[in-house]
Amino acid sequence: MTDGGKAVAGTFRNRRSRGAARNLDTLVFSPAGSRQYLERIADGTGTRDDVAGIAAMLEATADDVERSSET
Repeated sequence: MTDGGKAVAGTFRNRRSRGAARNLDTLVFSPAGSRQYLERIADGTGTRDDVAGIAAMLEATADDVERSSET
């Protein structure tokens, strides 16, 4: 890759990182989201339903997370 190509690639990566940082609010563990499951698992009272709940939430938000890391 030429020096110019490296500069363009670096600029693109920096812009992408800034976009992901701006979209970070969509990636947090909110109390109404997976945090409720994680807290039960952390305190030792988690069940298979908690794990299934996390899996369902990850599946449901996978596209949003992917898009937020691309901008």
